[in-house]
Amino acid sequence: MPAPRCCRRLALAPVASVHTARSDWGPLLKALPEPQRAEYLRALAANEDLWDPRNGSAGLVFRELGLPYDRGAYA
Repeated sequence: MPAPRCCRRLALAPVASVHTARSDWGPLLKALPEPQRAEYLRALAANEDLWDPRNGSAGLVFRELGLPYDRGAYA
């Protein structure tokens, strides 16, 4: 039996990287309705690799959504 959709999208967060911001987790974040987006943002906050300010891809995804690129805002 496949995992529920909520679990599948959260499973992506630990393996997401700044290199895939525009191709996988960024578009998913954009597509989620607000309650699910908040849950996904908390899961992304747990992934330390996404919060390197030297890489602009992750920050750009947040900026396009009007969200702060601030890990503490979602933890």
